[in-house]
Amino acid sequence: MPATANEAKHAESRRTVLVALAANAAIMIVKSIGGVVSGSTALLAEAAHSVADTANQGFLLASLARSTREPDDEHPFGYGQERFLWAFVAAIGIFVAGAGFSLYQGLEAILSDGEDPSFGIAYAVMHDVGFTPRRVTVAELPSAVARNARDGVAYGWAQRPLRLLMLASFFQLGFSMWAFYASQPYMLDLLGSDAVWIAGLVTAGIALSTIAGNQLVEVLSRRCGRRTTLLLGAATVETGAAVALGLVSSFWLALPALLLIMGASGVTSPVRQAYLHQVVPSDKRATVVSFDSMISNTGGVGGQVGLGALGESRSVGAAFVAGGIVTGLALPLLGRVRAIGGAPDRIVGTKAGVESPCAASGLPAVAAIETAPVQ
Repeated sequence: MPATANEAKHAESRRTVLVALAANAAIMIVKSIGGVVSGSTALLAEAAHSVADTANQGFLLASLARSTREPDDEHPFGYGQERFLWAFVAAIGIFVAGAGFSLYQGLEAILSDGEDPSFGIAYAVMHDVGFTPRRVTVAELPSAVARNARDGVAYGWAQRPLRLLMLASFFQLGFSMWAFYASQPYMLDLLGSDAVWIAGLVTAGIALSTIAGNQLVEVLSRRCGRRTTLLLGAATVETGAAVALGLVSSFWLALPALLLIMGASGVTSPVRQAYLHQVVPSDKRATVVSFDSMISNTGGVGGQVGLGALGESRSVGAAFVAGGIVTGLALPLLGRVRAIGGAPDRIVGTKAGVESPCAASGLPAVAAIETAPVQ
């Protein structure tokens, strides 16, 4: 690479580190003031984490300066690789400083002789609603595991609509888990930049689009009468957006496609949960949810291995196209769920706490693990 190109790249990296240093320093000051004024342990731990971030940006800034030194007798190939050493030190520092301070604050809060014994009280009196605690000895553990496995099959896999939903999730999660991790470096490649803050913005966009998908369910449920309408619509959007993301070569076209994929996932998840809770008895839901998660995550592992290998051998874009085709396999499965119909597919009610299709106003009244004091 020509010297001028090296200098330009070095200048861009230095500007990125300086911006991050200034931002982290400002965040550190705000968190520190908030933590001291409020006495919040969480804010003080966050402030310590920001101190570590600020110091680590200083390490990175120093590494950039040291890596540009001219070769000498002891280092005939120069000092360019030294920046990786300081990047490693910075990464370790983030975790050690933040975790160490958090651990200190947590232990101090638990072991202190303060007047608020709420932790001990909460530990003693809080319990899970809908679950009866039962001691299981080591000798009983194998039979308990076998019983849960049988329940997962009997109340989940053995029921045709749930089996179809689990298989659909196998394909969808197989793609989305890989896409989440592959999308960030891929978007940087499309933009032709190695600026870390852009990857951060993409990640924030993924989170916001997923939240928007969750919220969109409540709006859409007012205009459609069946859960499978939402599932099929979201699956169609996800498939089309995934293929489009793999075909385009522009960052500004790929970004909306990525956000559509994650927004569709945000729609799918709560609607699937609501359907499952309609079918499975309340005392078996935790078991079936775990069984469902096992099937979905098996697809996630396979997707990351298969699509990752395709991305390495061909291109990440080709892997996105293949992933879109794989998610398309969920469409006929969801269509068969729709053909089954029945009460679980119907959307009933629109107010929170009744049975409708979204997470807050989409699950039955007893659909999650809650805590309440023992009466």
